[in-house]
Parts: sequence; structure tokens; C-alpha cells
Amino acid sequence: TYTIKAEKEHMFFDAITVKIAPNTPQLADIIATGFSVCGQISITHFPETVKQINKYKVTLTSHDKERTALLTTETDSLGAFCFKAKMGSYDIQVAVPEAEAKAGLSLKPKVFPVTVTDLPVMNVAFFQFLASVSGKVSCLDACGDLTVTLQPTSRQGEKHYLQLSGKSNSAPFMFENVLPGRYKLSIIHEDWCWKNKSLEQEVLEDDVSCIELRQTGYMLRCSLSHAITLEF
Repeated sequence: TYTIKAEKEHMFFDAITVKIAPNTPQLADIIATGFSVCGQISITHFPETVKQINKYKVTLTSHDKERTALLTTETDSLGAFCFKAKMGSYDIQVAVPEAEAKAGLSLKPKVFPVTVTDLPVMNVAFFQFLASVSGKVSCLDACGDLTVTLQPTSRQGEKHYLQLSGKSNSAPFMFENVLPGRYKLSIIHEDWCWKNKSLEQEVLEDDVSCIELRQTGYMLRCSLSHAITLEF
């Protein structure tokens, strides 16, 4: 009687016990019973309170009727993870701790679907979501030199500045690599009047675009020695 074990990277086999005798000249087929499902979490811009990639809980959930969490694992220090899974369809999810989510860390996709057939699945990937916030400044005449700022309001964070310059009456702007959260968008030009000098914007799961900061007039400052009626 013998025990036969088969080994291959990222494939798994059950050991089989066979009895060698003259009437059993041929062994039974050895069939893989599981395959590796591996992936990577990539974070390129850490929020201020997150200094390095942490170990994250990753869950593999079957598509069967119960949708029970079959397997749970943790990423390593580089964000890599692996499961051993049988043939079937699954959803993979990464749990981001609440404190890190509040700090602006978000991963995409929220759910990564995979189907295990007869090969390992090695291409599961979760990427950090970083948004762009874009729009334009509309001026009554040539815009000239302007400054647009983006300041986080839902957490502590650095204020971002964009210096704009243009000879037309419209100046486009775009802030890139913006973490999810609430922000205050402002225009700095004290001598002009604006429909909205600042706007509240919230970045959730998509880019924010089509914002407009519109000039409505010019600031007129007067210094008079007597009270007068000013008409314009």
C-alpha cells in the first residue's frame, strides 16, 4: 500500500492511497482539488495619519445561496495575499479600518469577482482611489493671474494651491490625487466679486468635474470725507 502526493506551485491535490497488485496495473487519475487565488493591494498616497501599508483583512465569499464567507486572510507587509479555493465563483473584498477610511483611504474595486476553473487566479488587484477635482474660472474679461485653493474640511490636511494664468475669459483648473472626503474650494482675487467665492465639494467614489467659479463684478472701494449718494 502506498500514499501518493502530487505537488505543483499554486495547485493543491489530495493525497491518495493505492494498493499495488497484479490486478491494478494502472493508477487512478490525480485531479487538482484547489487553486491559489492571489492578489495585491496598492497604496500610492498615504493619508496623513496612515504612514505605511498595514495588514488588511481580505475575505473570499462564495456565490452560493448562503454567500457565507468561506475564507479570510491578511495581507503581508507589502499588501499581497493568497487564498486556496476550490472551483467556483467568488467575491473578494478588503476591509479598510474605519479610522483609515475617515482619513481618506479608499480602495477600488469594492468587490473583485473571480471564477476559479482549472487554473490559479493570480491577477486580483485593489488600487487606492484618488480623485481629480476639476472645473473652470469664468471671468468678465481676461482672467489674468488667479489662485484656486482646495482645503479639506472633514479632517486635518494640507491646503492645495493652483496658480492660474490666462488671457481669455475662462481658466480651467484641476486638482489631482485628491483623497475622498469633504473639501472647500476657494478663489483668491480680493478685487473681484464672485457668484460663489468658495464652494463645498465632497469626493466620494468618482472624480468631481464641471465646477464653475464665476466672476460677477469688480470691487469698488471709496474713501470720502462726507456722506454722499453713489449711483452706478
